Amino acid sequence: MAGNMQDNFDENGNPIRCSFCGKEQGQVRRLVKGPTNIFICDECVAACSEILEESLASDFMDAARNGKLPGFLNDHGQAASQPSVDPETEGFELEDDRQVITHVPTPHEIYDELSAYVMGQEDAKRVTWQSLRFVGIFGVLMGAIAFVLSFFLPAMLGADPSIRGDASLYFRIMACAMPFTLCSNMFSAIIRCSGDTRTPMVLNLMINVFNVILNTLFIYAPRTVDLFGSQVYVWGFGWGVGGAAFASGLSTAIVACLFLMVVFRKKSPVQINLKQRYRFRQCLLAAWKLGLPAALERSIISLAQIVITALITGIGTVAVAANHLAVTAESISYLPASGVAVAGTTLVGQAIGAGRKDLAQRFARTVSWMGI
Repeated sequence: MAGNMQDNFDENGNPIRCSFCGKEQGQVRRLVKGPTNIFICDECVAACSEILEESLASDFMDAARNGKLPGFLNDHGQAASQPSVDPETEGFELEDDRQVITHVPTPHEIYDELSAYVMGQEDAKRVTWQSLRFVGIFGVLMGAIAFVLSFFLPAMLGADPSIRGDASLYFRIMACAMPFTLCSNMFSAIIRCSGDTRTPMVLNLMINVFNVILNTLFIYAPRTVDLFGSQVYVWGFGWGVGGAAFASGLSTAIVACLFLMVVFRKKSPVQINLKQRYRFRQCLLAAWKLGLPAALERSIISLAQIVITALITGIGTVAVAANHLAVTAESISYLPASGVAVAGTTLVGQAIGAGRKDLAQRFARTVSWMGI
């Protein structure tokens, strides 16, 4: 292959792109030119090397199991003194009992091998990037709507006049944190679907840890507490209900920023960078078709919860607190099923993405029985 390209444009003035993934020279470390104006970037070379290594290892083991390589026993315990296949048709020959590659794939052959691997990752990156844009736009819009509703919602739900001010303040502050909440939920789901369930678990646990620490700091005024028989002075802001909302919003914002760091910096199929640009409309239409039924489902459930809350609010604030405590305790029993659902969504989605419908059906049946 030829040497490295130094210019960003070809002789016709068109931007130089990788012939496999479509990235321009400014988006990758290096582009290398091949015959007939075919280019390949360093990322596709790395992916191709991985594919070829796996393919050669698989071919070598198959040949050994079938008794086609000297010194190896086949599945029937028989050894072959000479290979029983034409080396040229297999793409390698034996030299001093070593495998020597005699056929180097052409760029077009490499393209066929990379299509399923690289293009699949490009689709994942495209969805991730457009999700970030959607969260920014939709999060600000929903936050603004929630902020306006915060002035009227407590009264609409029939809250006691003595707590309407605090309830409205709490809702306003949480409305300002809406973009961060959507960001955490969105990227938590995306990272899980890429096969990494540990990172979202750790980051979502951090929200609760930050919540406990910051709520203690912002809710209570400076005070002295008894700690193991010793009097310890604990400083605090003393903001009350507003402090609780601010602590929750700040915890969510911190973890949302950590999710963004993971998406931008951690090597994964969904890693993105600021140099990438994708069309928004096509991805949005696909997301709309998939997300609309789920959005309607959640909207109906949320509407039912609002109606139930409004009914209980008429009984009194004590009843509201008792109901919230009971619902929280009840939700603990749903955790195993939620974990199985997350695993099922990830496994089935990855199998369908890989074109393995048979594997997707097997995962679906297994997860369904686990849920039952």
